[in-house]
Amino acid sequence: MHAHRREREQGEEDVMTDMQKYGFLSPSPIILLKPPYAHLSELVQCLPELISLGATVLRRELEHLPLFDARTGDEREFRALMREYHFLQNVYVHSDIGNKVVSATLAVPSFLLAEALSRGRYHVPPVLSYSSVVLNNWKLIDECKPFAFENIQPIVTFTGTNDEQGFLAVHIAIEWQMRVTLSMYEVLKKHLRNGKRSTVFDCLHVLTEILRVMNAILAKMPRACEPHVYYSRIRPWLMSFKDVELTGVSRYATTHSFPGASGAQSSTLPWFDAVLGIEHKPSRASAYMEKLQNHMPPEHRELIERAGHALSVRDYVSARNTDRALKDAYNVCVMGVLAFRRAHSSLAAQYVHAYDPGMRGTGGSYFEELFSQYASDTEAALL
Repeated sequence: MHAHRREREQGEEDVMTDMQKYGFLSPSPIILLKPPYAHLSELVQCLPELISLGATVLRRELEHLPLFDARTGDEREFRALMREYHFLQNVYVHSDIGNKVVSATLAVPSFLLAEALSRGRYHVPPVLSYSSVVLNNWKLIDECKPFAFENIQPIVTFTGTNDEQGFLAVHIAIEWQMRVTLSMYEVLKKHLRNGKRSTVFDCLHVLTEILRVMNAILAKMPRACEPHVYYSRIRPWLMSFKDVELTGVSRYATTHSFPGASGAQSSTLPWFDAVLGIEHKPSRASAYMEKLQNHMPPEHRELIERAGHALSVRDYVSARNTDRALKDAYNVCVMGVLAFRRAHSSLAAQYVHAYDPGMRGTGGSYFEELFSQYASDTEAALL
C-alpha cells in the first residue's frame, strides 16, 4: 500500500513538473508514429488531400484500416494515437452529412485509448476534444529556436490552410503561458497557509501579468485566422456528434451524442476560477460547461479540483479586508480573467454568431447565455 502511494505521489510530482515546463500542453508530442501505426500518421498528414477525394473514397480507406490493439505503449504514444484516431474519426463522420455510424476500425481503438488514459473517476471520452486538437497537437517549426508564437504550428490540421494553423497556434500559445502560473501556484499555496502577505501580493501581480499576455495572444486571432474561413472550412470538422453509433464498442451499444472540440474544454480559465475563488451559479449554462470540462485531461481535472478545495486567494484577501493594496491586486487579477472572457465572447460572436445568430458553438453551447453568466459570475467575485 505504501509503495502504491509513493508511486502515485511520484506520478503526480512528474505531472506537475511537466506542467511547470509546458503549461497545460502535452510535453513534446510525438509527430510521426512508428510501425505498426505509421500509416495513421501518414493519413492525418495528408488529411486535406484525403478529404478532397470525397466521402465514399475516404470512408472506404478508413474502414479498411487494421483493427489495431492500441493499448500497448506508453502514455505519450497513447496521446499521439488518440490524436490521429480522433482526427480520422471526425473526418469519417463529418465528410457525409447523413452519417451516424463510426467504423469499428476507428471507434474501437479510440475507446481503448480513452480507457488507457482515464484515471479512476476521471474518464476520457472516446471522441475528438480540445486535448487532441490543441494540447497534444503542437511542434516547433525550428527546434533550434525557443517556443514563441512565430515558431509553433499544429502537427495535424483538417484543411492545411494558414488560417487553421493560425487559429490553433493562438490556442497553443495561450496554453503555454500557464507554465508560469502553475509554478507560481505551488508558491502561492504554501504562503496562503502560512500567511506571508508579501508573497501572495507578488504572486497576484505575476498572475495578472500572465493574464495580460494571454489577452494579448488572444487578440492576435483576427490576424491569424479569417472569420469566414473558420466558419465555413474549419468549424464543420470540429462539430459535435449527435446520435452516433460507435461500432464495436459495447459500452456505447446504442447511439450517443458527444460535444465537439471546443475552447470551453481548456483547463486554463477553470484553473484561474479555482485559484481565485470565482464561483459560477448553478444553471443550464454551468451544467453544460461542467459536461464540456469532463473532456479535459484527467490530470488537469484533478489539479483544478484540488485547487478548488484548498484555501482560495479570494478567501485570503477577503479576510484582510482593510488591506487596500492587496484587495486592489486581487481585483486587477480578476479583471484580467473577465477581460479574457469578454474577448472570447466577442470572438465567438464575430466567428460564428455573425453568420448564424441561432448557431451553437462546436461544443454545443449557447453563446450568449454562457458568456453572459460567466462574465457576471467573474465580476461578482470582485471585492
